Amino acid sequence: MTKMAIRKLAVLGCIAVQFIVLAAMVFDRESIIHRGQEIFLTTVPLDPNDPFRGEFVRLRYAMNQPDGVEMDWEQRPKKGERVYVTLQNLYGNVWAPEKLTSERPRQGVFLRGRSTGHQFGFRGIAKFGIEQYFVEQGQGIEIETKQGLRGGFSTPLLAQLSVADNGSAVITGIRWEPFAIQAEILKRDAAADSDNLSSGSDNAGVGDDEIPPTVLRVTIKNTSDKQAALYNPGNNCGLRLVSTAVAPATAEFEMASDCPEVNPNGVVVVAPQQEMQLDLNLADPRWHVRVGDDPVERTLPPGQAFSVVYQAPSNDKISNGTNSNGKIRDSSQPVWQGELRSRPLIMSQQNIRN
Repeated sequence: MTKMAIRKLAVLGCIAVQFIVLAAMVFDRESIIHRGQEIFLTTVPLDPNDPFRGEFVRLRYAMNQPDGVEMDWEQRPKKGERVYVTLQNLYGNVWAPEKLTSERPRQGVFLRGRSTGHQFGFRGIAKFGIEQYFVEQGQGIEIETKQGLRGGFSTPLLAQLSVADNGSAVITGIRWEPFAIQAEILKRDAAADSDNLSSGSDNAGVGDDEIPPTVLRVTIKNTSDKQAALYNPGNNCGLRLVSTAVAPATAEFEMASDCPEVNPNGVVVVAPQQEMQLDLNLADPRWHVRVGDDPVERTLPPGQAFSVVYQAPSNDKISNGTNSNGKIRDSSQPVWQGELRSRPLIMSQQNIRN
């Protein structure tokens, strides 16, 4: 056999191997899609500095980022080592990451991935093969805009997955939740015009000299084409402030006060495209926080980065309620149970008015 013939056979052999590998990958993917368990997994907004690229959108989950979920291991896995994340059911077929571990779970729904070796930053501490989703030309920017990466309202995005018994997952689609949230710190003039100021108690109609130091306006909008029920109890206990690591001066904090038990009459039905607006007095003790290890309760300090999060209780804790017209709502309509998270805000010295 001539050298030329040997080279041709070698080339054909390489092509055949590549074809077999590619066919195996396609078969594995299709097998997961057809035989795996279908779930919807919650996502979190990406770093605004990591924009849309090409014909796919980048997706991020709580298990990708430091402090996103509990980490159950004695030593952080090295780059490329196998990791797993257990999932918890939130409601219906919607799941959320619960705990990262280096040991394969013996039961329940879980995903398997690889450690990136990173400990901090937006590059992620682990990857699971579901961090990008291919879309049609031009849809990427539209999706990122709806997620709130370009300002305005933030709408939660769910990733539709097919999950195999061994934790391998394939992303098969995306789905938008019905509600969106937007938060903004009002200037004094805007606060003076507010007629729905709320710190838990109704402070509407206060004089100009009594306007609180900082007013945070939270707007929740039903972006769907159907009416949807939302839980908004007294004292705005469906809302909380959370720290976000997007500014050098930011620090971890926790809310200083707890809310009372669920009030079933806090349910409202929001019509399609209707907005519900709440103005929060951050000077009220209801919104005070404890920063770091400091036990002192205080308002958010200058430089602190934070987001507003809405979280509803489970439906079994809510029996009835009223709709937006004050009428008793139809108990057959379930209350939406997802989570809303606003774009990060930063308290500046100008926001802190004594």
